Amino acid sequence: METKQYNMCYVCNDVVDVEQLEKNDGPREEHYSYVCHRIQEDGTVIYRHLWHGVPGITRAVGGMDSFGFIGYAPSLEDARRRAEYYINNNPYAAPEVKAGEQMVLDAVNFEENRGLTKN
Repeated sequence: METKQYNMCYVCNDVVDVEQLEKNDGPREEHYSYVCHRIQEDGTVIYRHLWHGVPGITRAVGGMDSFGFIGYAPSLEDARRRAEYYINNNPYAAPEVKAGEQMVLDAVNFEENRGLTKN
């Protein structure tokens, strides 16, 4: 019997089920990944949910004064709020920032649609 191995998110300490959050088979247009990973100095790989976003982006727009948090989004609700702001309301957001935030918004929608309610 094969044992399923779970990884923990280094931001929220919740489970990152890579098998559920990535699809790399079939036609390329059907591939997706809602997981980020980082290789530590010792070679181990650690994971986080894509929906946490990029930590430096909130610092660039005033951090806590603008979103109520600095760094990674602590909840799906916060991630959605920040992504929608950059996509729809920030005239200075570069196309690559908007594209990245669209990926975050897609990850938030994926999590919400698969029944996760953790905020």
